[in-house]
Amino acid sequence: DAPRPRSRGSGMRGAAALAPPLALLAACVTAEARTPVVRSLWAPFSLPAPSEPLRLITWNLGYAGLGAEADFIAEGGRRLRPARAELVKRNADGIAARLAAEDAHVVMLQELAGPGLLTRNVDVAGRLARALPQHALAYSRDVDSRLAPFSIALDHGPGVLAAVAAETPTVIDLPDDPARLAGVVERNYHALSVDLDVDGRPWTLINAHLAAYERTGVRERQLAALIAAARRRFEEG
Repeated sequence: DAPRPRSRGSGMRGAAALAPPLALLAACVTAEARTPVVRSLWAPFSLPAPSEPLRLITWNLGYAGLGAEADFIAEGGRRLRPARAELVKRNADGIAARLAAEDAHVVMLQELAGPGLLTRNVDVAGRLARALPQHALAYSRDVDSRLAPFSIALDHGPGVLAAVAAETPTVIDLPDDPARLAGVVERNYHALSVDLDVDGRPWTLINAHLAAYERTGVRERQLAALIAAARRRFEEG
């Protein structure tokens, strides 16, 4: 069958259906979002030391919900999240298989997610940790909604997946976007910085995910904060 034409009205109806739970979610976002906490989801007892050449991957996972079948509202579609949980599980398992095949030392992940509204309660981060047991996985939320009902919670943010020995990532605060997620939820933008020793030489890797859409120069301010953080780290040695 030919695809149905999209219309602004259908997208607006999809957004309107989620308006009540998103409004409740906004009321449940806690102050901890001001200081993201890096969580170690899984760390093997020991990992080999990294060596040159260092193999790196960066990947925006889109909550494992933006596969080929996605009809994402921000791109003219009708959905804010996948139609079924099975799609998220399939995407997450495909991501894990691809990462295992690539054999990178460190993977910088953006839009990694735990169970919540955008993943239809699928724990994407947990599935990656179980599928890649020889990797350490650390993750931090850019929205903290622990007070929200489980089915509408938001649990997503940057993560670092490492197959080699590395320090626990630390947070670099970034300027916030004055616009709110879905119009109601404030995100705490931040990057993760991870240190590792490569053949006796110190390396610092920074995993950043800037604001998705340009508004009032926020991306430029975030980039300036990243450059300043990188310069400070370089001067520290």
